[in-house]
Amino acid sequence: MNRTTSHTGRTGRARAARPLALLAVLLPLVAGCAASGPSPASAGDATPTPLPTPVIPEKAVYTVERGTVVQTLEFTGRASPLLQQELYFETAGSVGDVFVSRGDWVQAGDVLAQLDVADLEKQLSQKRLSLETTQLKLEQAQVQATQNITTTLSRLEAARQNLQTARTSAANDLAAARAAVTSAEANLANAKLNLVVVQNSDTVAKNVRDREHEAAWFEAFYGECLQKYEAGQMDKTRLDLEYANLMTAKENLEKARAQAQLALAEAQDRIVQAEESLREAKARVSELQSQPSVSDAEAALEQAELDYEQALADADPESYNMQLMALDLAQVQLDIQDLEDRIASAQLVAPYEGEITSLDLQEGDSVAAYTAVGVLADPRQVEITAQLGSEELSQMALNQEAVIALRNRPGETFHGTVRQLPYPYGGTTIDTGGDDSAVHVSFEGEADLVIGELATVTIVLQEKEDVLWLPPAAIRTYQGRNFCVVQNPDGSQKRVDVLLGIVTEEKAEIAAGLEAGQIVVGE
Repeated sequence: MNRTTSHTGRTGRARAARPLALLAVLLPLVAGCAASGPSPASAGDATPTPLPTPVIPEKAVYTVERGTVVQTLEFTGRASPLLQQELYFETAGSVGDVFVSRGDWVQAGDVLAQLDVADLEKQLSQKRLSLETTQLKLEQAQVQATQNITTTLSRLEAARQNLQTARTSAANDLAAARAAVTSAEANLANAKLNLVVVQNSDTVAKNVRDREHEAAWFEAFYGECLQKYEAGQMDKTRLDLEYANLMTAKENLEKARAQAQLALAEAQDRIVQAEESLREAKARVSELQSQPSVSDAEAALEQAELDYEQALADADPESYNMQLMALDLAQVQLDIQDLEDRIASAQLVAPYEGEITSLDLQEGDSVAAYTAVGVLADPRQVEITAQLGSEELSQMALNQEAVIALRNRPGETFHGTVRQLPYPYGGTTIDTGGDDSAVHVSFEGEADLVIGELATVTIVLQEKEDVLWLPPAAIRTYQGRNFCVVQNPDGSQKRVDVLLGIVTEEKAEIAAGLEAGQIVVGE
């Protein structure tokens, strides 16, 4: 039952005449006279009995009083859990196992039920086996590439030695030039190997990742501190300290990145220098070469160099073969993640600690995705909820104070606050997409509420003290005009326009037009 009423203040006293009592006394007298009538002998001399004067009923009169006018909204609600959520699977399927029953108490993260995932688990096992195989192939390719580098480098060194031997008759300058070539090629190989090491260095990458995580943490924490400072929960000194910590973390991140870039640049610069040294050494050898007898040894050396360069290229993580195997590995990992997500979505997991208040689920049932199969609630935290119409909702606002009277505990009252109103009431203009159309009133104090217990909620909408008021029956309305008939001390009457304020079932505030103590005649 929803109604608007008034409380507190003096009640107007209506003074109405009781003409019916007087009429009840006069009617028997009139009837007796008519029954007796005049005698035949004296019929000509009889005087007709006069009719009684009609009694005009008195109209109710009211006195303009001063007091308190209170407008309230009253409605009936039920005790409901503060936390209550429908349970549903995120994917369709056939129920494989149900681990709980109605009335069971569960913890957050408990698996309540799961769909039949035998086929998905089989696919997951196959993908995990494929992952191991792909990882093994990649590791073998990396080992083989390293071995090829060692082998080709040995052949290169041998080819260089053979060529040097073939040129025993060459001048010392030619021998020195070839030695320079050998040294430059070794330096180039080392420089390239060093680049590979730098690019794959866990130490450099970990340092950057650690600084990134550190900077992200301080940035998030500073955001929380800023919110607390704006809410008045943190002083400016502490906020400045956390800002300084954030700046230090960002500086450390930039230093780590700069160090990583510097290490990479130095490794690349070493390759450029080694390549330049090798080019100069080979140019010097070409300049000194003059004997056709060493052509075979030179050809062998050239091939050894090509083989070695190819081995280096094959060992590069950016090479075609390495990238192809890395993509295969990544694809298998994605497939595994997808299957794990599908298996996880096939589980019904408790989002928080509470009691299973409803569960319509049995093994073998077919369920649709996002269709409720049960309800989880936490009965330890209870509030009052009610379904109201738009007229009542339009009068309500968030954080309004409420008085709660429990039906099964007459005489006891508790306090509460309007916690939530359905869209678009309560001052919000944003539709959150929820389907909760209930009014939620938080409950203050300890009352050991029983779920479903009825309660009467009263909210004070307006309250004015020390104002003039009359009963609504004393107010007359004609064509949108509000007026009263005021009785003057001399008995005359006059119409007076009035301005109304709060109007309830029992009292109407007189904002203007009348004074305390004036007598008003009702209709």
